[in-house]
Amino acid sequence: MDFLYSTRPKHQSKQYSIHIDIYNKLSLSYRSSLLLPLNYSFFPVERISTLLYIPPIDDDLKICSNPNCIHGECIQYFNAPKNTTFCKCHQGWSGEYCTIKNNCSCSSDSICLGILPNNQPICVCPINKWGSRCLFHDEICQLNNPCENNGKCTPVDRDLVSDKQFECICRNGFFGERCEIQSNQLILSFHKDIRLSPSMLVHFIEIKENTEPENGTTFKIIPSYENSITVYWSRPFHIAFLEFSFNKYYLIIVQNKYNRSTVIEKKIK
Repeated sequence: MDFLYSTRPKHQSKQYSIHIDIYNKLSLSYRSSLLLPLNYSFFPVERISTLLYIPPIDDDLKICSNPNCIHGECIQYFNAPKNTTFCKCHQGWSGEYCTIKNNCSCSSDSICLGILPNNQPICVCPINKWGSRCLFHDEICQLNNPCENNGKCTPVDRDLVSDKQFECICRNGFFGERCEIQSNQLILSFHKDIRLSPSMLVHFIEIKENTEPENGTTFKIIPSYENSITVYWSRPFHIAFLEFSFNKYYLIIVQNKYNRSTVIEKKIK
């Protein structure tokens, strides 16, 4: 992905960075913002390789106080090591402190984040629209939902190079290109003498011939009011065990042959 400086030529004395806003594609709800500093902005081109961590959906925004945010609110960057903050502007306002009134030309059902120096709006489109101003409709999911088992059809972003026209967001318990495959289901219950932690990790190991085993892990909250927990896993595995937060491990199952879309019930003793 290539980015251009907002002003050309760039100011050699300024410290530049990349600001990334994260939104939920289905609901357009705001999740968080990330800041990537450009440490060598004196170069004509700078290459950045980084991992972008998206905070959990239940993670609270870090709200701060800044009286200069006239038509917005002060937000702390999710990944900022020095508690760096910025002003997140309300609709219709832009600028460092949200003091610039703008007439955005994004579609009415989209979100306008501001105006570029060339007067082009920055628009966040709803799931069935695309284009620089979210004015074009994508009907691939509206005409006929190709996703099975109540999966959510989402058009592929037209700006991405892909041979797919849509993707399916599968509900818990199903996977596949069209959510057509049922996941393995582990139903775990616990003996009354087992000391439970608020959460646990479930580890899966797949044994392969002439190569290293592959492993994967899923995180589960343990509700205090339920007697059992259901864990879904879509990949092949031969060994499964759980880990409590106080480094206590329990074996769930060892199987010589992997069977897809099975239900495994196990009482941990």
